[in-house]
Amino acid sequence: MSVTFSVSSTESESDGNPQDLETFDMLPNLNFQGGRADWVSDFLEAAGQPRIDPNNDARIVLDDFTRPDWCFLNDANPDWDAACEQSNWSEYRQFDVNVSWSLNDRMTLTSITGLSDFESFGVTDWVMLGTEAREQAVESDVAYQELQLNFELDRFDIVTGVSYFQEDVYGSPGTGSPNYDRRGTSAFPAAANGNGVGVGSGPNGLFVTVVTDGEQDSRSLGAFANATWHITERLALTPGIRYALDDKDVTETRFAANDFVPFGGAASTQIFASDDWDNTDWRVTLDYDVTDDAMLYVTSSEAFRAGAYSYNISAASSGPAQTAAIVAGSSTAFTPPERVRNDEIGARTEWFEGRLRLNLTYFDMAYTNRQGAVQIADTSLPTGFRIQLVNTGDVDLSGYELEGEIAATENFIVDFSAGLLDSTLFDPCANNGDFLFPGPVEDSYSLGGRWTKDLRRGGGLTVSLTYSSTGAQQTHSGGTTRPCFDVITGAPNVLASGLLDSRYELPDYSLVNGRVRYESADGAWQLTLFGNNLTNEVYSNFASRFGGAFWDTPTGVGAVASPQRSALGVTRGRPREYGVS
Repeated sequence: MSVTFSVSSTESESDGNPQDLETFDMLPNLNFQGGRADWVSDFLEAAGQPRIDPNNDARIVLDDFTRPDWCFLNDANPDWDAACEQSNWSEYRQFDVNVSWSLNDRMTLTSITGLSDFESFGVTDWVMLGTEAREQAVESDVAYQELQLNFELDRFDIVTGVSYFQEDVYGSPGTGSPNYDRRGTSAFPAAANGNGVGVGSGPNGLFVTVVTDGEQDSRSLGAFANATWHITERLALTPGIRYALDDKDVTETRFAANDFVPFGGAASTQIFASDDWDNTDWRVTLDYDVTDDAMLYVTSSEAFRAGAYSYNISAASSGPAQTAAIVAGSSTAFTPPERVRNDEIGARTEWFEGRLRLNLTYFDMAYTNRQGAVQIADTSLPTGFRIQLVNTGDVDLSGYELEGEIAATENFIVDFSAGLLDSTLFDPCANNGDFLFPGPVEDSYSLGGRWTKDLRRGGGLTVSLTYSSTGAQQTHSGGTTRPCFDVITGAPNVLASGLLDSRYELPDYSLVNGRVRYESADGAWQLTLFGNNLTNEVYSNFASRFGGAFWDTPTGVGAVASPQRSALGVTRGRPREYGVS
């Protein structure tokens, strides 16, 4: 019997934000009332500063890593204040025990036990103009247990067992709670939705919204079996099956705030939702060793993801009434389970006495009821919508993957990889756009070299250099020109056609990274000098184009300003950096 214990703990903290405003296009002018661009212009004018220049105002679009130093949260004056400081802190702790018993020469019983705890707290500003702060606090406790029995029977290798997973999550289930949002008085008045932050109780126009708290308990019980049948010395068939029973209990409380007045004058509204799902996942693989250096395989599998909690507490009825509606099925609190079918064929080969390794894969994945975050109409907000997780319909993904390695000499190895991906979205109306969110990278490749040298006095030296390219990527569902209608009321879905100004394709980028590593003669320690982004390329790994809903006349107030204005916010990748580990 062998027993292995492992304990790990990591903590990270940052006091900045990698987001940056790359463009702020309010052309041809800002001669209309309402929206954040007009509000910020009003604040600047009241402080004796010029109003916003509609063409990439120089106070907003700065260098590639600097955002405006405005802060409007404590008052409407743009001077910087601690109220707008952004930060992120997280801590993760994990404990694992792996016990293995050799019952006999052909049978082994393994127990895997795990406990983990995760905590995080952060403050972000999605608008990036010092007008909001979103607090996000989450704690997660996880317990995991698996029993696995491995045994051999002549031509069969069999693995079977059971597993249990439990996670308790505490905190707001939404996009931050609470949110602090500075709004102006034009077109969308600061007194809307029962704003209680008025004269004498705080700076007028500071909205406190989405004040929620919650707890989600998730459990998953599984039983699995996997058998490899060695039909011949070169041909093997591996079927596998897994039954899973998942259930979730959610308690969410939404408190009185500027965007929410609880039903009946209560201080809060609390709902409870529960659901469970079961499914049998399967996988079948057939592999054939054509030669000692070449293997072909084909595999097919199906798996599911349990439904996700997605409910917006209403102010029109009490918590018990909403809970009863969820139990009765007249209200839906969870998305349907997501399923994916994957078919794959590939080759694993070695050439020239192992000096060249070449692997090729083709895959086709069909998603059913894909879970995705989309905009849902909400006239209580100045944007006219909120973000909610929903069923976005069916999606197909297919593509090729190539990876290999060339041993050019005994000391120098070249490795390479490439991938191509194509996606098909079957219901743009359910998705509120023609693109997946988050969008997949359609093409990528990398090329690297690694040189190793054994030193005379012992130890070893490794020098590596890698070039990688990441292709273009859609960053938003992007709306659609197709006619779309609400599936319940039949009314036109104006959001689906109103998001065209939020489309944006993130450009491709390339990175060069290097490493020099020394390993001691006894292997007890290593020292690595690393350099990342050696060419100091300015790139972004995510972006959001904030469309007219943020800057134009708000939804439901009047005619939308035309043409629609937009601003591009990006999440910057790290600049060139060096370090030692």
